[in-house]
Amino acid sequence: MTDYHKQWVGRIFDCVASQYGEGSCSFFNYFGKRLVEQSPIEANWQALDVATGKGAISFPLAEKVGPSGRVVGIDISERMLKEMAIAAQKRGIDRIDLLQMDAEQLDFSDNSFDAVFCGFALFFFPSISKALSEFKRVLKPEGFLAVSTWGNDSELDALVNREIDLLCHTTSLAISPLWSQQTLQNVLEMANFKHIKIIEETKEFSYNTPEEWWQSLWAHGTRAKIEQLSPMQVYDLHERVMKKIKVSNRGNELKEELQVFYGFAKS
Repeated sequence: MTDYHKQWVGRIFDCVASQYGEGSCSFFNYFGKRLVEQSPIEANWQALDVATGKGAISFPLAEKVGPSGRVVGIDISERMLKEMAIAAQKRGIDRIDLLQMDAEQLDFSDNSFDAVFCGFALFFFPSISKALSEFKRVLKPEGFLAVSTWGNDSELDALVNREIDLLCHTTSLAISPLWSQQTLQNVLEMANFKHIKIIEETKEFSYNTPEEWWQSLWAHGTRAKIEQLSPMQVYDLHERVMKKIKVSNRGNELKEELQVFYGFAKS
C-alpha cells in the first residue's frame, strides 16, 4: 500500500506538472512566499524544500539565502522536477539543486541543513512520523522547520467533494488530514520539535469564470479523485456543479476563500 500510494502521488503530479502553480493555481505561489516571509532565513543558510513542486517555496528561499547560500529542492515527481528546472532557468536562478527523492527516506547526512520547508505535502505521506523524523535528522541542532497545510474546505471544494461522493466512492490522495491548527500542532509535538508556532491565514482568490475554476481542479491533487470517475460521471459532475454555482453566483467572476495553517518549529 505504501509503495503503491507513493507511485500514485508521483503519477498524479507528473500529470499536473505543466499546469501546477500556473494561472488559476497561482495560490500555491502566494502561500509559498508567505511561508518563507514568516521564517527567519539568513543569507548564507543551506535550506531543503521537500515536495518542491515548481518552486513556490524554493524561489523565494533562493532570494533569501542569497549567492552564499544554497537551496535543495526534492520531489517524488520526475516531471515536476523537469518543469521546475525549466522555470529556474527562465528566472536565471542557479543556486537550487533538484533531486528526485522520497521524503520518508532522505539521502542526506545528519545535520545537513539550517532549515527544512515542506509546503502542502505532509498529508500525502504514508508515514508523517517517518518524514518528520527524517526532517529532524537532517536539520542542524536548533535548525528551523516550516510547513504548511490546508484548513477547512472552501465552499467550492466542499461542493465538488459532496457531488463526487454522490456519484461514486473515491479515495483521496491525502492520507492524513491535517486540516486544523491543533492537528498540526499535535504531529509536530509527537515528532519532538520544539518552540512550535502555528499561524492561520485566510485569503480570497478569484477565477474569471466558473469554467476556469473547474479546469484548475485538474491541475492539483483534486485530480486524483476526479480520475476515479467514469467519463459519464465526470460529465455529470461538471453539469451538477456548474448548475449549483450558477444559482448561487452573480456574474462570471468566481471567488474562493482558502484557509491555510503555517507551522514553525525548531529541531
